[in-house]
Formats: sequence, structure tokens, C-alpha cells
Amino acid sequence: DLPPLLRLAIRGVAALATLALALRVAATGDAAATGFAVLVLSGAYITLFNPRNEDISFLVVIPALVAVALAALDRDLADWRGWLWLVLAAALLARRGIDTERWLKPGALVLAYAGLAALMLRPERWRRWMFGPARS
Repeated sequence: DLPPLLRLAIRGVAALATLALALRVAATGDAAATGFAVLVLSGAYITLFNPRNEDISFLVVIPALVAVALAALDRDLADWRGWLWLVLAAALLARRGIDTERWLKPGALVLAYAGLAALMLRPERWRRWMFGPARS
């Protein structure tokens, strides 16, 4: 267990990073890409950094992660990245006992958050991932 002040600092840095990612996508002017980015980022943030997180809290972000996976699999069923997103979403559904869930669910969500950050650091990549070639 981390000291309360350190947990607060981590939450604050994560909130600013989440906001920065959303603003990067919003700067493109693409309302659909921005809306979905805000949905998936806010779900990931709330689920990962909520101080009152419960077992069912992970259900908040699963539909958005599945949509990220399906965006890749819709274009190519053999795309391993889409399957990896589905595995991460499935890990959030796991019911293997408290000892496993204590590290599995947060670990899967940290990986998903890092993957979202990698996609959104270059907003054009996020737009292509979710909606195909850039729209004019």
C-alpha cells in the first residue's frame, strides 16, 4: 500500500497525462475521434485511479476497449493487435480469485492505458486506428 500523498500525486500526474492525450486528439478537429478518445481515456482513468475501486469497476472500460479491438479486427481478422486488445479486455473480466485479480486487472489496465497513450500521442495514428484512413 502506498502512502496517501504519493497516491494523490500519482493520480494527479495521471489526470494531467489523460487530459493532455485528450487535448492532442481534440486538436485535430475530428469530433468522432475526440469523443471516442475521451470515452476510453476517462473510463481507463476512472477504473485505474479511483480510490474506491471495486471488482465491478472494471466493467466501465471494457466496452470501449472491445471497440478499440474491433476497429482493428474489422479491417483484418489476422491483425494480432486487435486480438491483443481483446485479451486485455478479457483479463478485466477474469474471476480467478482475489489474489490473482489484485495484480491481473490493474496490470492489464496499465498495459491498455499505455497502448492508448501510444496510439494517441500521434493523433493521426488514433484516427487511422479507429476510423481508417484520414477523412478530409
